[in-house]
Amino acid sequence: SEFKSLLLSMLKTAPDGIRRHRAIPYSRRGVKLSQLQDMNAAFVESAWLETRCEEINRDNEVAIKNGTFIKQGINLYSLDLFVIRPATSPGGNTLPKDLKSRAKLPAATHHCSYSELVNPQGVSVDYFVSHWWGHPFPDTMQALRRWSQASLANS
Repeated sequence: SEFKSLLLSMLKTAPDGIRRHRAIPYSRRGVKLSQLQDMNAAFVESAWLETRCEEINRDNEVAIKNGTFIKQGINLYSLDLFVIRPATSPGGNTLPKDLKSRAKLPAATHHCSYSELVNPQGVSVDYFVSHWWGHPFPDTMQALRRWSQASLANS
């Protein structure tokens, strides 16, 4: 159609921030428990994330005391900062290759969400889990495992 041709020609000259790859519908943007377990094993259980948090907290000790920097802990805020953002950015080579492999993280070809990175075709979502990013991630994983086990036992 004429509109599609116009749109495609405009996108060719648009800034990179406007050009987007095909987005996965929100209803199919999910993460499997096994994918969270892979990320947890690679970055949390290995103590890699804890080391990153200790380093950044040490480097920002004064700012933390002054209340201008939030102390990092083992939660989704630190996972986002140290794992998810680098993994979902093209050229995000700051993550150790062995841990990326253990977490089964593919290389990002464009800026995307974690769910789009690990499930580029989308995933069927059966349950939505609401969570607070500041909750300790090991506790979140334990709750998800328990819920999963109880759900399987009751089915």
